[in-house]
Amino acid sequence: MGNCPEKETALRSRPRLIRSWVNWDADRSVRRPGDCCVRAISVVSKRPYEEVYNDLYLFTKSDPGYGVVTEALARYLRKRGFLVRSLFHKQVELATFMPKEPRAVIFLRDHSTAMINGHIVDTFNPLDRPKMHRVHGYAVPR
Repeated sequence: MGNCPEKETALRSRPRLIRSWVNWDADRSVRRPGDCCVRAISVVSKRPYEEVYNDLYLFTKSDPGYGVVTEALARYLRKRGFLVRSLFHKQVELATFMPKEPRAVIFLRDHSTAMINGHIVDTFNPLDRPKMHRVHGYAVPR
């Protein structure tokens, strides 16, 4: 966590519900710099990465490998049967966030991640990046 004892103490003092972080690359054949939403949807929906990538590309008419605007992502997920909830105006911390449903796509600042039974599934741990601690919303399959 670096050399900041105040930060380390503050992080340890917060209650944590997240059980762990699982490093998973979604079995993608090509690495794209902004494809976090594709990876997260692939994990949560149990669909292959390339299938989600192609479907999202057709829906947004732009390359999802370079990021997708949150509103377009929410419309896509609703069309695919997900229940989408906004938490943007609430102070919800990722470390203590636990949706009732076991599988969820979590929207953070400039990032989407998957959560399965309290485990973050992603290529990095968002809790290690201070700007990504606040949950802006989430989507769960129905």
